[in-house]
Amino acid sequence: MTYQQVFEIWEEGYELKVESTTVDKTMGYFRNHILPEFAKRPIDSITYLDCKQFVTKMTKKLKSSRKILFYFSRILKEAVQMDLIPKNPMIGIELPSEKKNQFEHENEVFKENYYYREELAEFLDCCRKDLSSLKYTAFHVLAHTGLRKGELFALTWADINFEAAVLRVNKAVGYSTTRGLHIKNTKTSKPHVVDLDEDTLSLLQEWLKMQRLEVSKARLKVKIDSKQLLFSNIHNELMHPSKTSQWIRSVQKKHNLREISTHGLRHTHCSLLFESGFFTPAQVLERMGHTDLETTMKIYTHVTRQSLANSTKNYLSFIQSDKNE
Repeated sequence: MTYQQVFEIWEEGYELKVESTTVDKTMGYFRNHILPEFAKRPIDSITYLDCKQFVTKMTKKLKSSRKILFYFSRILKEAVQMDLIPKNPMIGIELPSEKKNQFEHENEVFKENYYYREELAEFLDCCRKDLSSLKYTAFHVLAHTGLRKGELFALTWADINFEAAVLRVNKAVGYSTTRGLHIKNTKTSKPHVVDLDEDTLSLLQEWLKMQRLEVSKARLKVKIDSKQLLFSNIHNELMHPSKTSQWIRSVQKKHNLREISTHGLRHTHCSLLFESGFFTPAQVLERMGHTDLETTMKIYTHVTRQSLANSTKNYLSFIQSDKNE
């Protein structure tokens, strides 16, 4: 059997185990890097030297090649399990480490993919003036809940409890070449609930009424709450999450605002939760839907660093005022 034939057998089982978006990414590794080298090779002809040379080639060619080499080896492991070869020839070959630039960690301090409180207020005010109600409401919800854009566009009205003032996050919009736009699990596959502030709740109530009018005017059917999306496309179907990139850039360029990504609004919300002083790291973790404290604490560290910087400025003012006395 060739490497390609073993790969195809493994692929059938793999597609049943993971999300379609992950399948797309993995198949890209095979299509672009692995199969061009080994597709036609008989699986039992691939030697330790072949593997060693492939590892060297990928390491020189790509900044990060570990995943590609992992999947390359996974097919050889499958061949062992099928009794086609006695041993995986990748065994014993050291994979390249994920090398980082010496100053890469330090430079992360200066990467600001988030807005400060005043910047967020200005951004949302510009959105309210320039964008449609759908787009403005979408950005407001992202900024005040910390949702990922895929989670936002998967929300239905059944996920909003107006009486309890909470929002349920249990799904996301995904895209793959095989399935197109579709509903999938969230990034962590862990459902969670987000409390809604009065302003966000009021805005959603207004949007609910407006959406029904707009859908009716377009001669489309308003669906039941469990099916009707909060934010849908012109056909009242799933919206592609990438749309927000166009929306946010248009507002930032028109008003000369500092550019951040849509995901930066999630970082913004997390930062402001800490800055407010009302939330513990554990509470932020639960609200943001993080799987562990590591991600949450990275944001916390940034906020405390910013607080220290402000304290340093105050210290300088204190010293200078003391000199003038």
